[in-house]
Order: sequence, then C-alpha cells, then structure tokens
Amino acid sequence: MWGQRSNFVGLPTDCPQRDERLGWSADAQVFWRAASYNMDLTAFSRKFSGDLRATQVGTAMFGIYAPGTNLINPGYGTGWSDAGVVIPWTSWIQTGDRAVVDQNWDAMKNYLAAIHEANPDYLWKKNYGIPFADWLAPEGVTPVDLIATAYWAYDVTLMKQMASATGRTAEAAEYGELFGKIKEAFVKAYTHPDGWVGGVPPPPVFASGTQTSLAGQPVETQTGYVLAINMNLVPESLRKAAGQRLADRIAANHGQLGTGFLGTPYLLAALTDTGHLDVAYHLLLDTEYPSWGYLVEHGATTMWERWNGDQMRKDPSMNSYNHYAYGAVADWVYRYAAGIDTVSSDAGFHTIYLHPNFSDALGAVNFSYESRYGTIRSEWSVEGGKASWKLTIPANSSGRLPAAVADGLRLDGKELAGNPRVHVMHDGGETVYEVPAGSYAFEATLK
Repeated sequence: MWGQRSNFVGLPTDCPQRDERLGWSADAQVFWRAASYNMDLTAFSRKFSGDLRATQVGTAMFGIYAPGTNLINPGYGTGWSDAGVVIPWTSWIQTGDRAVVDQNWDAMKNYLAAIHEANPDYLWKKNYGIPFADWLAPEGVTPVDLIATAYWAYDVTLMKQMASATGRTAEAAEYGELFGKIKEAFVKAYTHPDGWVGGVPPPPVFASGTQTSLAGQPVETQTGYVLAINMNLVPESLRKAAGQRLADRIAANHGQLGTGFLGTPYLLAALTDTGHLDVAYHLLLDTEYPSWGYLVEHGATTMWERWNGDQMRKDPSMNSYNHYAYGAVADWVYRYAAGIDTVSSDAGFHTIYLHPNFSDALGAVNFSYESRYGTIRSEWSVEGGKASWKLTIPANSSGRLPAAVADGLRLDGKELAGNPRVHVMHDGGETVYEVPAGSYAFEATLK
C-alpha cells in the first residue's frame, strides 16, 4: 500500500526516489490487479492505457514505459509491452468497465497482429524486443522466447474474454482459435510427455540473477513452469505433473522461490491450482532469502526491487527500496487466500467467484473489498483442524462456489447440496453452488 501510494501519482512510476521515475509497464501490469483491489483505479487505468497507446509511434508495439519521451517509442519487450493488453483487461475484469476495452481495442488488436505477422509459426521468437526475461530472478535466465510465447498466449486469452464481453463475437472466435494454435506450438516446443517444461536460453543481455546454465543447453526454471501453468499452456493431462515438477524445483532450492518480476506474480496461484497449497503458504510466510518475509525482517516498509536489496547497497544505480512489483502477491492473498474473485462472464464482482483456501499455517484472514455493489467480506479462521468462514455478499450481486470448494463446507449445520439457502447450478457442465446476497457462516474440516 505504501509503495502504491507513493508511486501512483499521475502515472504508475516504478519507484519515486531515484532518477528513473518512469511508468515502467511490466512493473505496472504485474501489480495492477492487486492495486485494483487496494484502490479504485477505473479512471487511472483509462489514463495510463492512453499513455501506453501513445507509445505506438511508428510501430504497433507498446513501449516499455509510458508516457514515452520525445514523442518516440521507448523500445518494447515481452512482459513489458503486454501491459497494453493486461491493464485494460484488468480494469474491465475488476470493474466491469467496458469503455476501457473499447478505447483500447484497436491498439491491442494491432499489437497482437504485429506479433503474429512476425511469428507465423505461433512461437514468439522474432521481434520480441529487449530481452529483459524474468527480470532479477535469483534462479537465473528463463528462455525469452518461452516467456514471450506464454505472454502472447495470455494476451490472446484476455482478448477473447474482452471480445465476448463487448459483443465482438467473431473476434472472440478468432482469438480462441489463435490460442489453440499457440498452445499447440508451445507444447511441441517447450514441454515433454513427463511434464517437463523448458527451453534454450540465449546469452543474457541483462544481468538477471545468476546464470544457471550454459547458453545452448535446455534449462527448466520455476518461472517457465509458472507461466506455462498459469497461461494454460500445459495439456490438462500434464498439469499435475508440471505442478509437481515446479514444487520439486522449489524443494531442491531449499524450499525457496527463484522467480523474478514475471514469474513471481503467478507463482502461488500456479502452485495452488496444481494441488500444492502447502508450498504456496510456505513461500508466503517464509522469512529466509529470497522471500517477502525476508524483506520485512530486514526493515522493509515498502517492496524492494531486488530480493537481496540489502546486499546490493554498493550498486545504488540499480537498487531500489520502493518498487511495488513483488507486491503483486497481494493479488493471491485477496483472490486465493480470502477467496474473493471475479468471472469473465460477469465482470466487476456482479458475480463473485468464491474460492478461499483455508490454512492453519496462516491461521486467519479478514478481508473486505468495496465493490461497486457494496462491501464484500471474507473472514476465516482455523483452529483444531476446523475452519470457520464468515461471508458477506452485497445487494444485487451473488457468489458462486465451485464444487471442489463446496465439498466439505456446511452452512447452518447442513451440507450445501440440498441446503435451502444455496442454489445448485450447472455452468459449462460443472456444478456450482450460488449464494444470493446476504451474510453466511460456513464451517469446514480441513482435509
């Protein structure tokens, strides 16, 4: 929150204190969803999206920061330029504001068309711009083309959702088809039948942690697994195996994360979605380097740019103690720990997707979010293997629990199936439990 308050002034600067102070787009896009929970960014999102559009000078590519300087494109790079798609999508999914989609549609469409034109084989290996890779990852360099292809696929997924929401039916179908082709190419190029995910990194241009492999040799990294899982690029039959390999890499790294600017925001979600909630909570609460707890225990009052910022004092030109990017972990706390999430079919918390993850390691959560429909509240505590969860759904909205979450929950002493306060629905062949506006007190036994 302190990092956001001191950086979100006119534009989302990466840091407020050194001579850089620019609207770096990767820092912004990875943090934007967490930031949208913290503050109402509806107008700010429209403004910064406009700044990003303005960097498309003589090119369809969004700049690595915005506004650009001297009315020229400041250069582009995968994970950075993708902010031109990610930020409008985030604003829409959080608020239901379709205007931000319409304002940026042509710019986003042109950006993705330029990527496709340069990469007709559906692997983003050409014209991916400045190879920042997974910036400042302790584990080392993740192949840039793997990152680029994963982000291309992610952008296309977001475009399909926005197209569906705004009545662009034909384009939604086109982006759905394009995603399928990118995924097929990704699977062939970067995965093995045993769930292995990796690629061949080029010689690093920017020092991004310690290089762990020789150029030309295939490598796997935590970030490679995280992006493949989060961007839905691992075949369903291999998701569990890929998730296990991610957990194994963390275990082999003494239980420590090894991700940088692009891998960290999705790390805990990738672990949770593949059945490794215990590892996610371990990383969240860890205090050894590198971790969020390490920053706190070493005096941090805002997020650092480097996990080891305290060890890099001799390099003030490339070290910041107020860089909010790693604060993206708050997104996981809000959406996964507290369980208050959105759905693309009904954005803006009109329909609230509920998927709390109870844990005796954390012990308790008390989260409130001021949505456009009123206060959404999720408060839970765990004691003696039992979870108590208090939930408030505001007027004119509803909550939906997937069957996997509803299994084991009890409301008023009764299971959800057949409970008079809960409606059973079927969405895309899956059973979901709908709870209307109101206050609820659930109980569950931890598995």
